Amino acid sequence: MNIEINLPSSYIFETTILIRIDDINYGNHLGNDVLLAYAHETRVQFLNELGYTELNIDGTGIIMTESAVKYLAEGHHGQTLNVKLAIEKTSDLVLGCTYVFTESQTKKEVARVFTKLVSFDYDRKKVRRFSSQFLNQLNS
Repeated sequence: MNIEINLPSSYIFETTILIRIDDINYGNHLGNDVLLAYAHETRVQFLNELGYTELNIDGTGIIMTESAVKYLAEGHHGQTLNVKLAIEKTSDLVLGCTYVFTESQTKKEVARVFTKLVSFDYDRKKVRRFSSQFLNQLNS
């Protein structure tokens, strides 16, 4: 099965991440597990910019229920990756996040990641709607 992660038409956030030596595997390239950590870092930076954390978005948190990674090229120690984040509201409970990783000098796309996030009340252990204020910030 071939995973397809389509490019979105626009992005809501962009950052850079330096590939550290700890991110390199025995194949001497970026480890497959690291891309989900980079997606997590990107998401945390985005939420922080809006004044939120993953545990407190106007009283609710988020929980990742799905992820997919499409590897397109190797990443190497010392390279800088540009990361673009797009967020699609699926419902008042669910967001689809697409992350595009591009090597900053060559502009070569290294990977695409998709995560599905659900608004989650950790105290009550159940899903809960995102606030309209937060959803409006995603649309602006």
